[in-house]
Amino acid sequence: MWDRVCFGAGRCGSAEAVSVDPPFDAEQTLRAIALHRDRDAFQALFGHYGPRLKAYFLRAGGDATLAEELLQEVMLILWHKADRFDPARAAPSTWIYAIARNKLIDRLRQERRFEVDPHDPNLEP
Repeated sequence: MWDRVCFGAGRCGSAEAVSVDPPFDAEQTLRAIALHRDRDAFQALFGHYGPRLKAYFLRAGGDATLAEELLQEVMLILWHKADRFDPARAAPSTWIYAIARNKLIDRLRQERRFEVDPHDPNLEP
């Protein structure tokens, strides 16, 4: 019935060659990290959200180095605070992106704080 599958931009292939990964269960993964400090679960979380978060930081105007730094900081927070995730309050992705957004805002505030022009006449006493 479906012997060819097209992915857009004229890219088509055999339907038999297409593999479908099982859906990623971020809630269960966060639970495994929180309860058991499961490194495999953390690696899966990093593998799933790492590229997405890095792209988010790049779209927000950061360069590759800043995006990597922020990604590492967010993943460290997720490792340490996975037990604070509450599925009754938000979806895992919502919680993770809120942490990422807050980290980005903190960094922007920190960088802006040091952008003082010593020749600015408004700074004269």
